[in-house]
Amino acid sequence: MLAVAHLLLVLGRGEEARVALSEAAAAVESSILVAFLAALLADQRRFTESLDCLDRFEALSPLLDREGRRWLAARRSDVLYQLGDLEGARRQAMLARDPFRAAVAQRLADRTEDTRRVLLDVRFVRQHHKTCTPASLASLASFWSRPVDQLALAEAICYDGTPRHRARAWAEANGWIVREFRVTWEGARALLDRGVPFVIAIAGSMFGHDQAVVGYDARRGTFLLREPSEPFLMEVLAGPFLEGQRWSGPRGFVLLPRAEHERLADIELPDARGHDGLHKIQVALNAHRLDAAETVLREMEGAFPDHPLTLWAAALVAGYKSDEAAQIQSIEGLLRQFPDNATLLFRRL
Repeated sequence: MLAVAHLLLVLGRGEEARVALSEAAAAVESSILVAFLAALLADQRRFTESLDCLDRFEALSPLLDREGRRWLAARRSDVLYQLGDLEGARRQAMLARDPFRAAVAQRLADRTEDTRRVLLDVRFVRQHHKTCTPASLASLASFWSRPVDQLALAEAICYDGTPRHRARAWAEANGWIVREFRVTWEGARALLDRGVPFVIAIAGSMFGHDQAVVGYDARRGTFLLREPSEPFLMEVLAGPFLEGQRWSGPRGFVLLPRAEHERLADIELPDARGHDGLHKIQVALNAHRLDAAETVLREMEGAFPDHPLTLWAAALVAGYKSDEAAQIQSIEGLLRQFPDNATLLFRRL
């Protein structure tokens, strides 16, 4: 039944999954099944029912070990918070003993005055192999009632992953407004307050991955993410999340119908001009127009000297020319700003 429920969720049939799990939970004394149902009910915002499931999970687990009790406390903390029991949520978060819940417990104890929570109704689209970008864009397109087929989109823009310039070129060619920018807490909130979800790109030494940012919780200091490989909503601490990706931006990607352009009015998106320049360089190099790419690079060096995006742009042009010395110079410029970053060290090697 767990496998059936998971497949139903992947297919976007969440209500069928809930009914199937509820019927099975009533007939079988399975703590694992009940735990899965509790998570699904919480994701569907049926928090009272989810809390009841967590109580039943505990009753069905007489030999629950330490890690299991910490998991249970974490889940109870999240559900109690949604039910408005802030003190109960804080106590359970302390029992969970993980870094995320510890930070949440501290923020709840501080009683911040900013209690705004925004969650946009962006549906889950399950990614295929190396199609996190098409899946995330398909989620946003569906949110704007302009659905696209993920596999057709992947066929159009992917090759062993998704080059960033091809995703933007596809969107602009199909009538979307695109804005690339450096994600900050303030900028993300401004967009989400206007009802605009966006894609965030995270990167490491050997990987890149896209997720959709679909909400935030100011009291908890968190982003709410739609992860294309996981049917349940994810929540991360915004501060550490952004700091860990500061070397790469992280890059945000807004996909907006032209008819909704007023939603971006008066919103300052950090480094948008720099991302525009980097995009022009990637498009020019893809078309083997080196002169055009070098012209844009000179403009960026004049307007944003030593900016990370300018250094990345210089590394791209140097890579196209097979100029290893210039590539190393650009990477070392980045390392001066982000010392000991593993990804940059790897690239230099």
